Amino acid sequence: MRWALKSAESKRSRFSAAQKSYLTDKFKIGELTKKKVKPASVAQSIMTARNTNGSRFTSDDFLTATQIAYFFSRLASKKTLLDDDLGEQFLDDEDEAAAVEDELEQMTTEAANELAAKQPLFYDNYNLCELSSKGKLGSFALPVLKNMCKYFGLDVDDIKIRRRKPYVDRLFAICESCTCRK
Repeated sequence: MRWALKSAESKRSRFSAAQKSYLTDKFKIGELTKKKVKPASVAQSIMTARNTNGSRFTSDDFLTATQIAYFFSRLASKKTLLDDDLGEQFLDDEDEAAAVEDELEQMTTEAANELAAKQPLFYDNYNLCELSSKGKLGSFALPVLKNMCKYFGLDVDDIKIRRRKPYVDRLFAICESCTCRK
């Protein structure tokens, strides 16, 4: 049975400069009035607000209340809003932290790929590593062998003869390089 790994479909992206400016201004207002601005109300107001250019935020720029609360939390923990120069330095630190987070996510993905490679190679319900060790890869029909090669991303365009052996040899090579053999 294969184990599913969490996909990286929900990639995090950095806040744009307009988003950072808008949220920082809202946070400063809350600091000056001693009344915290609620992230849910900011999430609703960003939909009708205008950014620094005078244009409205696009739907891609809309944020959830959770994202806004997280941003406010980071601003509050740094306490760098007293001086604008330090506030800009914090925003640069945030970009560095986002870069480190992206690198960590990439390393996690690579580690997950390495772990996935330790499993035997399967095509449909056939364990190709086991079949290659028993020498039974050649028992499949030619169209099935072609589909197996395409499934594993093997280049078979250079094979001009209609024989099983070239396809079996390529499948055997990836089965030999599989980490389940070691």
